[in-house]
Amino acid sequence: MAVPQRIPVAFTDVFPHGAYVLGVEPVNDFDKAKAG
Repeated sequence: MAVPQRIPVAFTDVFPHGAYVLGVEPVNDFDKAKAG
């Protein structure tokens, strides 16, 4: 059974030590790649 609405959760409850980015990757155009 799905929850019909969002459950409010604080950022610090989910990430008590914070969050950081390990790297950045370019976005792929899958339609263009599939076309050849």
